[in-house]
Amino acid sequence: KDGFNNLSLIWKLRLAWCMLRYGLKFEDGVRLYGQYIAGWGGKTTSWRFVAKKDGAETASVTLAPSAKLHLEAVPSKTVLDENGTYDMAALRIRVADEYGNTVPYAALPIRLSVAGAAELVGPETVVAEGGMTGCYVKSAGRSGTATLRLTSDQTDPVTLYFEINA
Repeated sequence: KDGFNNLSLIWKLRLAWCMLRYGLKFEDGVRLYGQYIAGWGGKTTSWRFVAKKDGAETASVTLAPSAKLHLEAVPSKTVLDENGTYDMAALRIRVADEYGNTVPYAALPIRLSVAGAAELVGPETVVAEGGMTGCYVKSAGRSGTATLRLTSDQTDPVTLYFEINA
């Protein structure tokens, strides 16, 4: 952050040790810094981390600057049965990047609208904090179908379908 000329002697010695150990020249360090750290105006760098056990890949995750966000909505159930009272479904909403990672910095306002034989419990706009939020949908006392539509200015809309048995 302070430039090479302002490095303390200890950091210059650490740098020299790394260069000697790995057979690097000063130009290699400049190139690596430009490729993986600075990179302004260059190609976006992404990292793929792979977990292996006994030589076989067991898991992986790719990290990169987000180019396109999307909403993922998972209801606890899609069939609501009224048995003398209303029934409810909890909905977990997550903002994710194109690699499927939760985007914790995405504090997006998400608009919710219900149509059909159900009602929204709570506000019509929720805010994703830490990349996640939620809501509840409840039956409205009549049989039929219902849709829940989630919209945000930074993502494509998502529509969920519910069956209501009164």
